[in-house]
Amino acid sequence: MSTAETPPQRLARNFSELLQELRVAQAGVQILFAFLLAVAFTEAYEEQPFGLRMLHLVTVLLATVSSALLIAPAVWHRVLFRQGRRTDILRKANLFALWGSDSSPRP
Repeated sequence: MSTAETPPQRLARNFSELLQELRVAQAGVQILFAFLLAVAFTEAYEEQPFGLRMLHLVTVLLATVSSALLIAPAVWHRVLFRQGRRTDILRKANLFALWGSDSSPRP
């Protein structure tokens, strides 16, 4: 009896592992995002110079994009998995994960 996995089994395992990794990264990004939003509702925020508030806004927007990119692989899988496109799903999900964690060069 062989213990080697088939290509479909390997794709399923790889995607499962990717989703597990994203759960960890996504939690961190969401905590950062919540903190950044909370800062805007403090009294000290209004006293900050315009440039610093704009930098904060850009940071909030980037955290939003990062969060969306880390959520995207699960959604991408849900939309396409019944179409037999696991290779495409895994390839795109990996790109979304890398972009969301800022771990890869830009396309």
